[in-house]
Amino acid sequence: MDYSIRELRQNESKVLNTFLYEAILFQKGFLYHQKRL
Repeated sequence: MDYSIRELRQNESKVLNTFLYEAILFQKGFLYHQKRL
């Protein structure tokens, strides 16, 4: 695979928060009804 790294755009910060929430909490088997991050 070929990856490139770029700076985060301002309108992408909310989607990044969602990605991190899912990657950290769902990977470990946690299930939360409300996001606390």
